[in-house]
Amino acid sequence: MRLPLALAPLLRSTTPRASPISRHLYCSHFTTASQLAMSVVQQSPPSGESPFKRQRLDDDESKAGSEQQHQAQASSSALPAAAGPSASVAAPPLPNGPRLGKPLPPELVSSYDPSNFPSELPKSTSLLNYRHGLFLAPMVRIGALPTRLLSLEYGADLVWGPEIIDRALMGSERIVDPQTQAVHFMKDGKSVFSTHPVERPYVIFQLGCATPAWAYEAVKLVTQNDDVAGVDLNCGCPKNFSTTGGMGAGLLPRPDLLCDILRAMRRAAPPHVAVTCKLRLLPTEEATKALIRQICRTGAVDAITIHCRTKEMRPREPALLNRISEVVDTVCEETGGKMPVCHNGDSWSWKEAQQIMKDGKVTSSMLARGPEKNPSCFREGDMACVVDEIVPKWLKYAVMLDNQSGNTKYCLNTLDWNSSSGGRRGTDGALTRQEILKVKEGVARAKTNEEMCAVDRYKGRIDVGRCKTDWKEYVMGDLEKALAQRQERRASAQANEGEAAVEVSVNGEVAGAAAEGVVPGKAEENAADEAKKGGEDPAVEQPAQ
Repeated sequence: MRLPLALAPLLRSTTPRASPISRHLYCSHFTTASQLAMSVVQQSPPSGESPFKRQRLDDDESKAGSEQQHQAQASSSALPAAAGPSASVAAPPLPNGPRLGKPLPPELVSSYDPSNFPSELPKSTSLLNYRHGLFLAPMVRIGALPTRLLSLEYGADLVWGPEIIDRALMGSERIVDPQTQAVHFMKDGKSVFSTHPVERPYVIFQLGCATPAWAYEAVKLVTQNDDVAGVDLNCGCPKNFSTTGGMGAGLLPRPDLLCDILRAMRRAAPPHVAVTCKLRLLPTEEATKALIRQICRTGAVDAITIHCRTKEMRPREPALLNRISEVVDTVCEETGGKMPVCHNGDSWSWKEAQQIMKDGKVTSSMLARGPEKNPSCFREGDMACVVDEIVPKWLKYAVMLDNQSGNTKYCLNTLDWNSSSGGRRGTDGALTRQEILKVKEGVARAKTNEEMCAVDRYKGRIDVGRCKTDWKEYVMGDLEKALAQRQERRASAQANEGEAAVEVSVNGEVAGAAAEGVVPGKAEENAADEAKKGGEDPAVEQPAQ
């Protein structure tokens, strides 16, 4: 059935731009596009109003209604939540399931039932340090494996992968590249998620989910071979491709469901794999504190990351850094200061992160737009030259890991190319704007990663063959050295802290003993003094009592 041309703008305005998975979630009420069109036509507008005006009015009314519902749910969640499993929450209707009268695909069928598990959740034994450091934020497309490895090389302490939807991962096959040891979760001939053993102690897998059963299956799949150090629930993404299916920020007004998902993730993950969540501020301080309390009382999470913006705020709006304290204080009250809180929002570089952590009572910060422009923003001091250092390293990783060429182009295009060979613009040896543009155009015209390496600026400087055969030294040599040096510094710092703690302990004992007239280290003299006070001769052995 051909659709009338007059309906095309209306369909474009009704259907959000999103990934194929999200579009399926949005349109799963209808078996075909024609049924979607007919449903719009059947909603006849009042007389004198065009379908387009009526649609705008409906959107405004829907927005107002959702805001009222959000406020009502926020106020209802203000009461402290009891510890332990929450009451059962009706999960959102399953895509292509009962609504269409079709069975779920086999890979989406889960046997997860909370009643089959003990009420007390397994205790986490994770050793991940969420309390101190700078972290790479989860970013769709940008957070590809080459970006994560570069961020680790330049100083990131932990790295988050891009959000992966539960149903996209379920049914995937884990494949290990025998040559490079890279791990790919493949489905329908495409890589859903990729990782490498070198990042295993530092990588966090972020899950997009709105159903506890699917969260359980997805986490179980990605952790069963010990490929990641932690799993994180996305509770903050405001984009349509996430919220349309009830995921991301769509979980914020549904705290019971959010907590049920976290419990399912904790049950699915091995004890040594950390479980965390990343969320946004709610409109009011009271609602935010109520949500934080409920999350803390699940006993499921090792840390919380708070993006200091509300769901409605866009990146161009300044982050509400003054509201960090309401989260930090609430977490401290609930956990006795044992659970770390990580900040996210308006932290572009090492220097800015240090200032925000100093002012906001947090000791870890998550960076997004900074590493998107230049992954070397994690290190103290000047950032690396994009043209002659970051791009060649990125391309080496892309060739070694068979990174999808479209993703390589996208990530390279988002870099800040305004630094050039020899230093910043205006210094000796720096490239002009026209020369930089020529290099970018060469990369844009290339169709494969190998062709990007053959651009005039990089021709002869990147050995494509060695990227595959000698990758451990040629591609990952700098990363391995950086990680080794960082481990040495941490071990030295821990040793110094241990010595300082022992010194404080000894000094405390000395002070306490001096107050009682006893000097440590002179046990014989102290014993003699005590014996003389009691009228005993210390040289004569006293009979046993």
